[in-house]
Amino acid sequence: MLLSIEAVASTCNLQIRLTVETEGRVAQLEEHRPYKPEVTGSSPVPPIELFGVVVQLVRTPACHAGGREFESRRPRHYSNFSGHIFRSWSLQAMKKQEALSQRRWYVIDGQGKILGRMATEIARVLRGKHKPTFTPNQDAGDFVIVINARGVKLTGAKLQDKVYYRHTEYPGGIRERSAAEMLQIKPEELVRLAVRGMLPKNRLSRKLVTKLKVYAGPEHPHGAQKPQPLTITS
Repeated sequence: MLLSIEAVASTCNLQIRLTVETEGRVAQLEEHRPYKPEVTGSSPVPPIELFGVVVQLVRTPACHAGGREFESRRPRHYSNFSGHIFRSWSLQAMKKQEALSQRRWYVIDGQGKILGRMATEIARVLRGKHKPTFTPNQDAGDFVIVINARGVKLTGAKLQDKVYYRHTEYPGGIRERSAAEMLQIKPEELVRLAVRGMLPKNRLSRKLVTKLKVYAGPEHPHGAQKPQPLTITS
């Protein structure tokens, strides 16, 4: 659709001609309004709403306007042309409360699951990649509950070879634990570290990991949220 606006001003009348070309048809709409020119400077003319389109006319010097006293700016509101009738439209964004209410809760039974395969699926749900409304810079994911974290498995010789390090922030305070020791002492931390390593390293990931609830046993206190079982494909 081709939209052109032409404004001609005289001493006593302001003529606005709006030309619309769509599907080979041309429609011209004209309107005459009284106009009183101002003597001083380059003060803009107030916006004029014509057939659903708001037109802003700006007084410009003749040298810049090519001999024209006025030039029209781009319309500030786009409109649809149907049957020579202009109807303005606007996009309605989803409110934050509505987006939060649409979040779901999922529960995963970690008994016998491979830690890496389970962590990739958890990270995908936390980020919201399973939704068509996925946005990389927004928290659009769901909550995930992991039970029986003590029963996860690691392939190969990772139980003995994989080492987790931490530091007490005191001189010589570095500590290390193997994956087997982590699985016996802190299985929740073992799953949480695996998921955190598969999320982006930024502020958003530190917010996403708070939606992960890990429990070593089969019980969890989130029954009121009615979590749905999440299937892990290995």
